[in-house]
Amino acid sequence: MWGNNNLKNVGITSAVTMPKYTWSVNYYTGPNHLGTTTGKRNLLDSTLLLTPNSTVNIYINADYGRDNRIAGGYDAWYGLAAAVHVQVTKKFALSPRAEFFNDSTGFSTGTKQVVKEGTISGEYKYNDHFIGRLEFRHDASDHPFFNRSSAGRPLVDSMNTVTLGLMAILGPLK
Repeated sequence: MWGNNNLKNVGITSAVTMPKYTWSVNYYTGPNHLGTTTGKRNLLDSTLLLTPNSTVNIYINADYGRDNRIAGGYDAWYGLAAAVHVQVTKKFALSPRAEFFNDSTGFSTGTKQVVKEGTISGEYKYNDHFIGRLEFRHDASDHPFFNRSSAGRPLVDSMNTVTLGLMAILGPLK
């Protein structure tokens, strides 16, 4: 599961699949501190995938994690994400996405913070073998966390990125 020791972990997965949605729930638990069974980590993950019609896909994902410390006490974190993919035309699609992550003790990110992210992506399918994507993303934290420069400047609490991606699909088509 997490892989930093040779002790056994357990995972349970369940899923409900219907024509227009799939809902899955995953639970993982087990020791994750080197050389001891004290201090188990737990992670609950749930994802809902919705396909109301042939042009819209939606996902909603929620996670809750808790790491029980060896000396007592615990670290907890949780997050929520949602995205929509809308096929506007045969060749063009839009995909907005938003995420929220609360790392109240800094266990996952190294900083006690709440992180939020919003993204909008546009996709153009040139043909069956070539796709272009343009994405704008905004990340924000309630604490300085992002490094916008390698010149030793102080961390900042938000940043924007723009990404252009070109994909070639090699191989047989469905």
